[in-house]
Amino acid sequence: MPFTVLVVCTGNISRSPMTQLLLEFWSDPKAGLVVSSAGTHALVGQPMDDGAASAMRELGIDPSRHRARQFQPDMAAEADLIITAEQTHLEVVLAQTPTALRRAFTIKEFARLVAHVDAADPDSVVAQAAALRGLVPRPADAADDDVADPHRQPTAVSRSTAAELTVAVRAIVDALGVAAKPAGTRRRPLPYRR
Repeated sequence: MPFTVLVVCTGNISRSPMTQLLLEFWSDPKAGLVVSSAGTHALVGQPMDDGAASAMRELGIDPSRHRARQFQPDMAAEADLIITAEQTHLEVVLAQTPTALRRAFTIKEFARLVAHVDAADPDSVVAQAAALRGLVPRPADAADDDVADPHRQPTAVSRSTAAELTVAVRAIVDALGVAAKPAGTRRRPLPYRR
């Protein structure tokens, strides 16, 4: 059975497709990870934002196939894990799909929680992360769990967003146990330096 991840942001043209592409790129194809993305106010049918697409190409990832989709509650209902760019997106997802509470997190929140998880399979990782909410210290500023929107910003802002996502995504694929083996032939993107 595949393990499904849904990534949600606003327009589905910057943060969520960047996260989707990074998750796909760093995951072992044999791991059974299926990643999709959507937006709470999607620019349906649009490709990735130019800056975000450029940042992905610089990492050796082809963004050309992405087209924005509107978030629908059934997407969250069917996903094993939902990760959002911001707390506001998480609130939209949970307002429309309350049953997703124990499977939905912001990207940075989930990355922070999985650092304290010791599990052998993705479903257990998600369950343990949910159980750790309120036990693992939160950032002093709740906005620190959000990924800033680079849409219509200079490419340098998208690079900074990619750097932020790189750290979180790397922690997530490692915790889920789906990371591609280092000896693989695929080129791995390196984290941007700030």
